[in-house]
Amino acid sequence: MSMEATSGKNPVNHIGKIYNLLSTSIAEAVVEEVDGIRELRIRLLSQIGQPIDDPHVADATVVTEDGVSVADIEEEVAAIVDRELADVTSITQRVIDGELSTF
Repeated sequence: MSMEATSGKNPVNHIGKIYNLLSTSIAEAVVEEVDGIRELRIRLLSQIGQPIDDPHVADATVVTEDGVSVADIEEEVAAIVDRELADVTSITQRVIDGELSTF
């Protein structure tokens, strides 16, 4: 969830819109690819003057299923977050192509 009204924002350079969509994409990828997750929250925070693929904060809060520890899946989750951040420019193209929407 973003604190901004993102639907009408420019998907090329509006970081609020991009990070809103990217965090959802990251969460969907993590839940699909990593077993043992009951709940997941992704938090991205930009920093003025920094590249969008290098956020000030990229945080994954994970609640695991019984019998699974965060340590068991931490590396997998981090790898997916890194992979998705490295491909952040695809978010803009997916919006333009109509594959992603904010509502």
